[in-house]
Amino acid sequence: MSDSVAAVSRYFQDFVSQADVVTSRPRDPFINRLYFTHAITLMEKYLSDLLIAEIRSNPAALRRLADTPRFHRQCLPIPKALNISIGEFIVHAMQNEVWHRVNDVKVFYRAALKVEFHVPIALRDAIDKRHHITHRNGTDLQGNAVAVTDDELLGLYCELTRFLKDIDGKYMLARGT
Repeated sequence: MSDSVAAVSRYFQDFVSQADVVTSRPRDPFINRLYFTHAITLMEKYLSDLLIAEIRSNPAALRRLADTPRFHRQCLPIPKALNISIGEFIVHAMQNEVWHRVNDVKVFYRAALKVEFHVPIALRDAIDKRHHITHRNGTDLQGNAVAVTDDELLGLYCELTRFLKDIDGKYMLARGT
């Protein structure tokens, strides 16, 4: 899974490091399902950590994020508004976001980071599969068992690596690094 790349974010380095640990471990059908859900969680961590760090350190990115539909409809009680900074409020909202909802994440990244990305169908399908594993105890809506083969698992990590490497490259380019 490791790939030598000159300029990548520490968030991408973390993803690759954890993916390498998982893909080098022995597997069986049960463990594969756990690792499959873990892979999507690693993607969520990358997406959230990068955006949250950026809005914490870049007031312009925070303002652009605040101007998305997610916050246009946001109501903030007056007492809370008087006791918390809007920046803290937005960071807290992002910490509680569901990061595998990639259509929402695309909007956040486009606005705050000026990074556009395409979500491959294979990744959308993997997110759906993860949902069945996580929330339906490994069965689909028809009651069929959801299995994850070694090849599917390794394929998912490769797909995620390509997906996040693309985002990371665009992010690094937008930052000028």
